[in-house]
Amino acid sequence: MKILFVALATSIHTARWIRQLGNEGHEIHLFCPREGGWLHPDLRDYVIYHPQVTSSESGSKSVGLPMRLPMLREFTVSWLRRLSGRNTADRLEALVERLRPDIVHSLEFQTCSYLTAVVKERMGKRFPRWMVFSWGSDISMYGRLPEHRRRLKAVLSNCDVFFSDCRRDVPLAKALGMRDIPCYIFPGGGGFALKEMAPLRSTRPSQRKRILVKGYQNWAGRSLFALRAIEMIAHEIQDYEVVIFSCSPDVELKARLLAEDTGLAVRLAPDRGHLEMMKLYGQARVTLALSISDGLPNVFLEAMIMGSFPIQSFTSCADEWVLDESTALLVPAENPQEVAKALLRALRDDALVDEAARLNAIVVSERLDAEQIRQQVQAIYRDGRTLADHSTNQEG
Repeated sequence: MKILFVALATSIHTARWIRQLGNEGHEIHLFCPREGGWLHPDLRDYVIYHPQVTSSESGSKSVGLPMRLPMLREFTVSWLRRLSGRNTADRLEALVERLRPDIVHSLEFQTCSYLTAVVKERMGKRFPRWMVFSWGSDISMYGRLPEHRRRLKAVLSNCDVFFSDCRRDVPLAKALGMRDIPCYIFPGGGGFALKEMAPLRSTRPSQRKRILVKGYQNWAGRSLFALRAIEMIAHEIQDYEVVIFSCSPDVELKARLLAEDTGLAVRLAPDRGHLEMMKLYGQARVTLALSISDGLPNVFLEAMIMGSFPIQSFTSCADEWVLDESTALLVPAENPQEVAKALLRALRDDALVDEAARLNAIVVSERLDAEQIRQQVQAIYRDGRTLADHSTNQEG
């Protein structure tokens, strides 16, 4: 089967999702509509159509390289510009006409599915079977904004198969015009190699002396509120190390001030490979991540896998995986007083964090095993040509 993904080539979620289809004999192509950034190295085995990175020979593979794009500009030209059309929609349309894939699958809405909807409208019945994947806040947040609702409706009323990382999004999508089509619920990057990760857990959570914090402060991330909560209780947690990863510049500055003003041991974790990152979760008693909107956060899942007690903002769909007050604490993203209260509880109650780790491990084994999810996903693509003839909804 020939599959064309319209997706962000910089994303680990894209890379992990596509690599689930390995060894199935599919012919896989990836159209990336966005310029700039990195191309994820795990996509190097696939044909990539990118505005700035191409092979030196027309018609041969364009390979994702772990290099910054500016380093490549001086000796590459854009393959996409050799396709007919002047803008991204023109180039995608030309590529669909040229490849004639069996399936087009757009991952993420605002950059990829909105674009694909334009091409679908142009091509009408000549457009292949279309799958879409709603990531994170694609529907739950943007569906509340008038300027996005029209574009969401254009996607949801025309797609043939719907994927999401949250059950929450299915009724939201139907309210925005989605037809009675197959719906599947999977983590955005597929499953995890649980057996490989099990030895990376250091000790029982109650014996760990680290607090792990996701450092995003951006349109959705609210890490500064997390650091404010820690600052409020600093005198009570002096024997813990605070480790912050994926830091925005303003979070890095606040972290340095936090250490200076409170005497807390605060460390900024450098970028690291996935297994090294999982080790960090395995050393943390608590993992704290706040955002004003999200789907199913990887940080949350990885904390569950490694036995770190999750404190997560309730704006995500974490409640589909845990029981609040028992296997996690779900908190408001912008209320440091409540976050501080939850953090103190998780640091004081050994029985809470140890029992949560035990119960979360059961959920993880049932719902996050990579091989199990891979087989389910592969079956969906094998049946891809006829999926739109069925209306059963399934959860991975």
